[in-house]
Amino acid sequence: MEKQTVKFEAGMTYYYRFIGDSDLVVKCKVTKRTAKTITYVELDENKTYTKRIRESFGVECVSIASYSMAPVLFADRLAA
Repeated sequence: MEKQTVKFEAGMTYYYRFIGDSDLVVKCKVTKRTAKTITYVELDENKTYTKRIRESFGVECVSIASYSMAPVLFADRLAA
């Protein structure tokens, strides 16, 4: 049986946390999705970003930045 990948959906809100401060939560709303990228808005800053999607352990994710302790936005972390 093949395992289903958890995917980003346009219109849904997700969150990520920082390694250095796990109490800091940033919420992001996905506004557009293609097969390889997502466009999202950080709700606190009202900034728009487009990032390339990758998969990790059956869950789609995007790296927020390229440094070693950068947060990662996962498709299975839906914001309430």
